[in-house]
Amino acid sequence: MSVERQTVDFYEEDSKLYDSSRFQDRKGLQIDVVQQSIVGDLCGDVKSKKVLELAVGTGRFTKTMLGKGADLVGVDTSISMLRITRKKISKSVSAKISLIRADATKLPFKENVFDYVLSINALNHIPNYSDAITASSRVLKSNGFFVFNFPSTASIFLPIALLVNAREKSVIRPVFSKCYNPKQVFNTLFKNRFNLETVEGHIPVGFAQPAIDKLFRKSFFRLFSGVLFIKAKKS
Repeated sequence: MSVERQTVDFYEEDSKLYDSSRFQDRKGLQIDVVQQSIVGDLCGDVKSKKVLELAVGTGRFTKTMLGKGADLVGVDTSISMLRITRKKISKSVSAKISLIRADATKLPFKENVFDYVLSINALNHIPNYSDAITASSRVLKSNGFFVFNFPSTASIFLPIALLVNAREKSVIRPVFSKCYNPKQVFNTLFKNRFNLETVEGHIPVGFAQPAIDKLFRKSFFRLFSGVLFIKAKKS
């Protein structure tokens, strides 16, 4: 069975407990607040903008984007995840959204369609992450923005990153995961007509989150965070 198929099967099953196992206790709630803040900061005003969200999951950021007035298309390889997202936003009858089962590396859209592509907590689960970046560039308009994150090898959590990469699995869950070298990610961006706009750091530890966020999010120390959040602009 391919890694991609294993990942889809994992999230089909994991969808049932995805939110409750990650973002509903005190630790998870704090992490969610910080991640939502970072994404809101990087995306800015998306009202009436065409936004493509890769790997919508259970719709955490989908709801945020819709709340900001985005015209959103969400894709995921997991039907169960898409169903959960649809249920979450079903009460927003005026929301402009389409949900489609699709692979982030093989996007079924024309070129130069979207103003933003958003991909949060996803690229580390894609073996050929560079293909997702290439696909994102193809569907973005010129001067459009790609907002995404990835776990970094250049972090204070290097031993954990090395363990993840050696196993090619998350430390706590049996699903494909990789940490990436920031220079390699940035080079892939440049090759796909992207210029770096903003880099913010995040350490998803769940305790003392406000203080840690203040220290690592925008200071020089952000470069050594466990997770980097990137805003890149297509030329």
